[in-house]
Amino acid sequence: MKKKSETIELRENITRFIAKKLSTYGFKFRKDIFIYRKHNNDILQQFICSGNIDKIDRIVKYSIGIWLEYTKLGQLIQEQFNIDPTSITIVKCNIGHLMPINTYTEWEFKVGEDYTSKAEELVECIIQYGFPFLNSLSEKKHMIESIRGNPIILTDTQAYLLPLIYYLNDNKEKALEILHTSILLYQKHFKSYCNALKNYNSYTDEDIKKLEDIELKQYIDFADKLKIIIAKGKTLELNR
Repeated sequence: MKKKSETIELRENITRFIAKKLSTYGFKFRKDIFIYRKHNNDILQQFICSGNIDKIDRIVKYSIGIWLEYTKLGQLIQEQFNIDPTSITIVKCNIGHLMPINTYTEWEFKVGEDYTSKAEELVECIIQYGFPFLNSLSEKKHMIESIRGNPIILTDTQAYLLPLIYYLNDNKEKALEILHTSILLYQKHFKSYCNALKNYNSYTDEDIKKLEDIELKQYIDFADKLKIIIAKGKTLELNR
């Protein structure tokens, strides 16, 4: 069996160190980079630990990605609307974007040096900035406020999840309002995209007419189906 390089071994040791510290909070270690726990059996909270390796200087530039996946809402979107939920139901960011510096952040570790104090610093960052972010998006009483208007969360995620969550919480009017405003937003984005093509890529008006807004078409289909469900008062349940 081929021996692991010192840099890869260092990266794995850092991840195992962090995972052990976070096990106190119910997190588990999986496949060298994943540290995860389930929240109420319908949300998966994860820290994705990765490190860019410089074998020449024997350095690991280590980063923490925060992922939250709405697994049960994803199943609902797949089953009721026949849409792949992968990109819709996952919220993710580098932990640096939650810190005061608000930028992608890496921690540098060097082979042969003690990594524990810097790894402890990483754990503290996760607890101070990562935990509140995950919890605000996981608790039902804060979920809508945390998703809506959050600059980290993709427009698609807000457009699909918010009307569903509002309807599941018996707020039909708000669900319909989000569907309407989201369609307008998709139309606005597509118009801006077409204008950019005309300005920078020499697309003619005829070329633009041939383009199809696949994202808008999919969303209108989703909105129409959800409007029918709302009109009929059909019960949507998250499978347990």
